[in-house]
Amino acid sequence: MPILIFVTLMDDALNRQNTVSKIKSLIVLFSILFFSFLLFSEILTNDFTNWDDDGLIYKNKYVTQFPVKGFHIFCTPEILIRDPLTLLSHAFTYYFFRNNPLPYHFINILLHLCNIAFVFFFVKLLTARVKTAGIVAFLFAVHPFKVESVAWAAERKDVLYTFFFLLGLISYVYYIRTNYKIKYLVLSFFFACFSCLSKTAAVTFPIVLLLIDYYYSRKFNLKNILEKSPIFIVMIIIGYLQISPQFLYKYNIEYISDYKVDQYVNYFNYILIDKFFFLSNSLVFYLKGFFAPYNLCLIHPFPMKVSGYLPFIYYASSFIIIVLIALFILFLKKRTLFKKDIVFGILFFIITISLVLHILPIKGVSFVAERYTYLGYLGLFFISGQYLTYISEYKIIPKIKFIIWGLFGIYLFSIILTTWNRTKVWKDSITLFSDVIKKDHYIAFAYNNRGNARAKIGDYKGAVSDLNIALGLIHGNPDPWYNRGCIYMQMKDYKSAISDFNKTLEIYPRYIKALINRGIAKAQSLDYKGAIKDFDFILKYDPKSKIAFYNKGQLHLFQNNYEPAYTDFTKVIEIDPKDYMSYFCRATATNDYVKAIKDYSVAINLYPEFAEAYYNRGISKKELKDYIGALNDMNKAIEIKVSTISKTAFSKDDLRISLQKDILDFTNNENKAYAYYNKGRINLLLGNKLNAIKDFDASINFNKVNYDTYLYRGNAKLESNDLTGAIADYKKVIELNPKKSEAFFGLGNASYLMKDYNEALKDYNKAIDLSEEPNAKLYSNRGNVNFSLKNYKEALTDYCKAIDLEKNNADYYFNRGIVKYNLKDQTAACNDFKKAKELGMAKADEALQKYCK
Repeated sequence: MPILIFVTLMDDALNRQNTVSKIKSLIVLFSILFFSFLLFSEILTNDFTNWDDDGLIYKNKYVTQFPVKGFHIFCTPEILIRDPLTLLSHAFTYYFFRNNPLPYHFINILLHLCNIAFVFFFVKLLTARVKTAGIVAFLFAVHPFKVESVAWAAERKDVLYTFFFLLGLISYVYYIRTNYKIKYLVLSFFFACFSCLSKTAAVTFPIVLLLIDYYYSRKFNLKNILEKSPIFIVMIIIGYLQISPQFLYKYNIEYISDYKVDQYVNYFNYILIDKFFFLSNSLVFYLKGFFAPYNLCLIHPFPMKVSGYLPFIYYASSFIIIVLIALFILFLKKRTLFKKDIVFGILFFIITISLVLHILPIKGVSFVAERYTYLGYLGLFFISGQYLTYISEYKIIPKIKFIIWGLFGIYLFSIILTTWNRTKVWKDSITLFSDVIKKDHYIAFAYNNRGNARAKIGDYKGAVSDLNIALGLIHGNPDPWYNRGCIYMQMKDYKSAISDFNKTLEIYPRYIKALINRGIAKAQSLDYKGAIKDFDFILKYDPKSKIAFYNKGQLHLFQNNYEPAYTDFTKVIEIDPKDYMSYFCRATATNDYVKAIKDYSVAINLYPEFAEAYYNRGISKKELKDYIGALNDMNKAIEIKVSTISKTAFSKDDLRISLQKDILDFTNNENKAYAYYNKGRINLLLGNKLNAIKDFDASINFNKVNYDTYLYRGNAKLESNDLTGAIADYKKVIELNPKKSEAFFGLGNASYLMKDYNEALKDYNKAIDLSEEPNAKLYSNRGNVNFSLKNYKEALTDYCKAIDLEKNNADYYFNRGIVKYNLKDQTAACNDFKKAKELGMAKADEALQKYCK
């Protein structure tokens, strides 16, 4: 808006109109703007499409990584050919609104409205006629060929470069009309640079300045050329960088020689004479589209040659252009009304679309495109505006005037209706490419993109059907094979996916995403060796592929090959020190709890809501007997409940393998139960028996069939002298797992404390029978029961067995000494008391004093 105000003030300075005239001008302009906003308002409800909105906006590193990596990403040599100002505008939009399509569409509409206003001011400056300015601005606003540039979020470069282009032209007109004040020429230069940095099509700007010189009857001399030399120099440099193979190759930028030029046509399959017919046919297409914009379509494909010949219309178009050129030359030889206006309009049109007339190769799937005329039609609108103003202002036979205005009214109604309908076509990818297919059943690219869109909403059957058609229409392009392989991946048909990725790689062996996905598909098919081979192959081409190292690490981790897994995740961290998932995974790949805790801590610092890292760090701290730290981490994990990590690090576009144990979601009942179970065990180790019981209660509330939870709750109750509750829990364990030795051991302990020695003996016997490995504590406790039952020989056997299993336990020696003393073997008893004393038992010294004098 500040720029609009500036232009308005400058316009007033040059055109000293009375107040009424100013108000009329503003009413005309704002009426056009209001109507235009209503006409394009349907776009605000549209979604993104997969026609480059993903690659140029929300999957574009220059957009999504801003401003994390700062403005310097816009200062690299590569960025010079990537429309940096357009990318910067997307980056700011993404920073504030992320993947919400509405702001992107709103900004495009806003820029279009600004351009309408600039067209109005520009034409008014040139002609001093408000009526001409209003007609031209209205035609510019509503013509159907504008829809593509406005409705397509990723095509902001059209409306943005035109925004600066028109400001540059307005500034240049000020330069001429203010008796060549240099500040306006400087301003024009800067606007030209901004325009060129928004879209390279602006390189025609200095030629258009020469055209304005012609319109103002300025002499074509060296002085007038030199004043524009800075603009010419900048435009030539940027134009060179756009088409220079050496520059593109040096910075590894995709150039027309890459396989993708053959997405659905190979431009170099045509001979030189074909390029002439391309030029004439595209000119006819744009002229026809101005007068009769029907059969509009996103893709107008390159022609198919039959027996070496192009379609007849291409040859007919060249004849039409020759006739039009001849008529134009005859027109120039005569002094005709509006001669200068017509020359200016036609040359403006041709100059501004010259870069898309196939003089230079056009990379892509479309031979011509409606968006290419966004600025260019201004020249033809200018002629129309001047002619209609002449009709309205000069004496012409009323019937003829009525017929002309009537035809113009019908024309306006038809183009407005067409524009309104075209805005709806851009609703989403499926609607957009269904329209393309409706217009032409043989465009493989349309089936490919509609298939991808259908897959995105889960219509896999429809997606595969579309990609099958695409593959039937095109050969030698890897994209449909790759896309169908990805869909089979989502359908978990890994065999078919691998087959399609194989075909993709036959066509283009360095298709990295296909290699990654094939590796993932092989891994899901349990072909770990083949998967690792694919990731190793990627590393031959790209030794710093963190995804390849990461996926290899996951495969090694899944196979319990911890050492190579640790090495791979270390490589990822060397490449990207902020990859928190790799710290997390590296920690799981080591038995060194100190190192693990350090890595979990880094992961948490990088991603503070990483519940799983807190949980795992808590387990590691527990192993190091840092029970307080472990308890704090467990509490934090449960508090966070679930990290969004599973939605980011393992997203489809990230192409990370997810074979490791599923990331824990603490909103899931099973995982909640597991978390509270471990928290309870830590509390038990800290001696917080009541808190431990509460945690075990919470765990059982979420999972009532985990017998280990009942077992440890039973232990906690036993230590709290809730013997009845402990027995109930141990019996629940036995109900769930009749072979759980520890449950019978716990029952034996509870019965012993209740002095039910016969029941305790029976439970200990059962525990020993079920125990997979001999347990000294079991034998010792059974020895205690036998001693209480005065089964001294059985007790002696049990204590001997316990000592065999645990030779440095003073209690066992002391208890065996008591048994031996009761068996009248005083010497042996005294030896056991001495051993117990040596092992640090103070009570053993008392026994020596009492029994061994």
